[in-house]
Amino acid sequence: LELERWERNMEIYSKDAIEKLYNVLLFVDGGWMVDARLDAVPDDSRKHQLEVLRQLCLPLICFLLQTVLHATGQHDQSLRLAVIIASEQYKLYETFRPDELQQFLRLLCDSAKEILSHPQSIDESNIDNEA
Repeated sequence: LELERWERNMEIYSKDAIEKLYNVLLFVDGGWMVDARLDAVPDDSRKHQLEVLRQLCLPLICFLLQTVLHATGQHDQSLRLAVIIASEQYKLYETFRPDELQQFLRLLCDSAKEILSHPQSIDESNIDNEA
């Protein structure tokens, strides 16, 4: 009984965390921390600061999301995350350093191995949603 309640709570909290992390990654108007001001004079310093914030935070958010997805056994969603990172629409890959991309790919390989060892658990409709 206690285990069931814990599992139910974990599912609720992880679902909420996943939704909130995706909301940051898929932010409207060009992306999270992209300057959308149209009425202001261009400010190179501000633009640079926003780019640095994106480069610091977005890869970390991707890693956090991947960790939650892996820990909760949502390996097909890990593949969806990879598709989103690689998409030209969001261009999240541009915020990663090469070593961060390598690290993310290693984590993605772990999820792919889990999928291959349990092929019946994959929901292909989750992967193609963002492609």
